[in-house]
Amino acid sequence: EAFFASEAALKYLHLQAGTPGLAEEWIARQLQRYEKGSGLCTVVEKSSGAFIGQCGILFQEVDGIPETEVGYHFLPSYWGRGYATEAAMACRDLAFENSPVSSIISIIHLDNEPSQKVALRNGMRRTVQTKWRDFDVFIYRVTRAEWEKEMSFKNHFSRQSDIYAQSRPGYPPELFHFLASLVKQKELAWDCGTGNGQAAVSLAEHFREVIATDASGAQINHAFKKENVRYKVAASENSDLEDHSADLVTAAAAIHWFDLPKFYAEVRRVLKPRGIMAAWTYSDVENRELEPVVNRLAFDILKDYWSAENRIVWSRYKELPFPFEEISAPSFECSMHWDLQRFLAYLSSWSSAQRYINAHGSNPLEQIIPDLRKVWPDEEREKKIRMRLALRVGRLPDAGPN
Repeated sequence: EAFFASEAALKYLHLQAGTPGLAEEWIARQLQRYEKGSGLCTVVEKSSGAFIGQCGILFQEVDGIPETEVGYHFLPSYWGRGYATEAAMACRDLAFENSPVSSIISIIHLDNEPSQKVALRNGMRRTVQTKWRDFDVFIYRVTRAEWEKEMSFKNHFSRQSDIYAQSRPGYPPELFHFLASLVKQKELAWDCGTGNGQAAVSLAEHFREVIATDASGAQINHAFKKENVRYKVAASENSDLEDHSADLVTAAAAIHWFDLPKFYAEVRRVLKPRGIMAAWTYSDVENRELEPVVNRLAFDILKDYWSAENRIVWSRYKELPFPFEEISAPSFECSMHWDLQRFLAYLSSWSSAQRYINAHGSNPLEQIIPDLRKVWPDEEREKKIRMRLALRVGRLPDAGPN
């Protein structure tokens, strides 16, 4: 009843709020759709059990052509919290995984900008403007090929996101003190490609709020929790942050996976004037005993399983395009004390190792374990592992005269 009493929620459904019997008629309509294999479903907030909106797969006809649509409608009090995006992505995946459709659409009114942003975060792009049921609408569409490409990207780390969450190197506190010192205000930081949230929770010690986004819902599900960190599933180029709202944007061991022109355009939109952009990654393992074994894994066994993006990492981000006013930064390093199992978990989290497993059905680490045990006979004994950070920091250039 709350949904059908809300004028804002019903605006683009062209229904009159408070009309007697409206909820019952709507439910009956969905039941008829269910009989044909489509329809909107109730969306409930897990933490409270509250009804927050509807989302589902609908069979539509647009310009005389049958289409499969992802539709979503949410209560205004739950807008801007990532719920619509999460639900729409789940419905998109369900449709592609369980039907042979070549593309999926969302039908959105011309002035419904929030829903258009959800469609963009759902991997869709605006393809045409048309009339639908006598209303002017945009058609947003994602093809199966585009979806499969996106899912391939997400699966680099999502397959073993629980291992990833336990095995990534921790970043030094001094790094975040340095980044915080570069901004006058410390209201909002955006950590893009947050993974398990390691950088986000450290940024939260210095900023009033941190928004941490990742394209992988599995990564978000395993992320570290902190009161002033808000996690969202979102692509790097579609953060849904307000214009000029962030004091700092960070990308920890992630920027080499992004579509850089689109991501940098989003950074320019989101950063406050003269805001700070920082991107870093870690380099090779620095331990004399372990280096020969790790190098054999990386450059012999896995040499054909690295992506082009990894080569930017090997350059220590020197080859990374970086259109900001560069700021000289101190040197930082990750320093960990790991036992053998923790070290193996780190190596297993490499995207190249996952590709090898997919190709061969076996774990490439099996080929180096005998050599590792020679230098690490007591697997419970911790060894010191060092990795130097490669850091690029810059300030958003002045916009200049209009």
